[in-house]
Amino acid sequence: MVSLLLEHGADLNRPPKAVAPLQLASYANRVRVVRLLLERGANVNQTGAEGISALNVTSVAGHVDVATLLLEYGANVNERDEYGVSPLIAASKDGHVRMVRLLLEYQADVNQTNTRDDVSPLGVASQNGHAAVVKVLLENGARIDNGKSPLYAACENGHVSVVRMLLSRGANVDLPIYTHGIYGATPLAVASSAGHVEVVRLLIQTCDANRLVLDGVTAVDVAREHGHAAVVRLLAPTILDKLLAQRSDDLLVFREEYRTTKNCPRCSRRG
Repeated sequence: MVSLLLEHGADLNRPPKAVAPLQLASYANRVRVVRLLLERGANVNQTGAEGISALNVTSVAGHVDVATLLLEYGANVNERDEYGVSPLIAASKDGHVRMVRLLLEYQADVNQTNTRDDVSPLGVASQNGHAAVVKVLLENGARIDNGKSPLYAACENGHVSVVRMLLSRGANVDLPIYTHGIYGATPLAVASSAGHVEVVRLLIQTCDANRLVLDGVTAVDVAREHGHAAVVRLLAPTILDKLLAQRSDDLLVFREEYRTTKNCPRCSRRG
């Protein structure tokens, strides 16, 4: 049918901002149709609505065979849409490991961030917990603290395996970011706020649990405010150790707050 339409003068390349046949066929994973359109001279880099190219929609869908064809015909591997999203960012966000590998083989920029909110391929993969994609990106030179912090994104969403991987590669565990109009939120603060116990357990092995965050409060304050008792139990001893070391006047206040709970196992044993 497509061949017949082309023989009767069907337009291969729709006007700008319209969806071209190549984009539709690519998204639908019609390999034979895509090959036919390319052989007949379809513009492999034509963009449609919101500046989206055939390679970009294929990367979102994870259609590796179609993407291979497009790249062989000269698709721009680093073409970004109107939101600054590249094919590699799109594939990383949705966890398409084979697509990520293919794009990197064709020299996709592993550290290219989008223009809307400065998020990198590693950032979106970390945010969505795609550990296999994170591993591939790191093996291909992704920078740990490029754009919005990948570690922060993984901690916020409780992705333990990704957090562990990023920490093993030297991610800055105390890096504060600007979020919700406040500067100073750390990975530990956001993990404590969300109640991600295992993430908090990983972070306190390497970070300063007593660091002030978010208007002068600590991570344990954030956890207590949000009702995450398990996180409070995990963090409370670190606060007590600091107060004991400093002989702080806040020690009595702290002990009274936690004496009637099981939050702090050391409070009843230290005088």
